[in-house]
Amino acid sequence: EEKIAALQSFADQLIAADHYAKGVIANRRNEVLDRWRRLKAQMIEKRSKLGESQTLQQFSRDVDEIEAWISEKLQTASDESYKDPTNIQVTTRCSIP
Repeated sequence: EEKIAALQSFADQLIAADHYAKGVIANRRNEVLDRWRRLKAQMIEKRSKLGESQTLQQFSRDVDEIEAWISEKLQTASDESYKDPTNIQVTTRCSIP
């Protein structure tokens, strides 16, 4: 950005000083500035697409984690070992007066 601004400033100075090639300088300056604007627009678009891709990757990762969690819970819920009397945990409470 700084180099583009310096180039534009120098070209403007040459044109203002009535340089013998001021027409060529003005054309080249305009070409460079147009190319710079297009490049910046492409960078903004690319950054936007990268942000969307990152959001999609995070969503996909979250979905995978939730699917694994649901699968684990479904396996626990469908386990019939709860009917086995040896799995019953008895808790006792002692109350001291």
